[in-house]
Amino acid sequence: MILSLAFSMTVRAQYVIKQADTMYRMFNYMKAIELYKQAYQKKKTLHAAGRLAECYSLVRNYAEAENWCAITISMPESRPEDIIELCKGASG
Repeated sequence: MILSLAFSMTVRAQYVIKQADTMYRMFNYMKAIELYKQAYQKKKTLHAAGRLAECYSLVRNYAEAENWCAITISMPESRPEDIIELCKGASG
């Protein structure tokens, strides 16, 4: 039962990420932010955190961009080159 619930949440998070990615590609960053936040709450992923940093930077909310950049940096799977790119964008 618990395993199926965890699987269901992972599948739902992946679906929300796909929707968020679509909104991101369509330059609808505010909707993408909403969806990436939903996905991140369900499953904390580097992709969602990094895209939140990017989206906030693109809508010129630099305080939130820096916050999400810090979250991304703290994730164990983050790579130095990803961090450099994210932080460049977050600084405006």
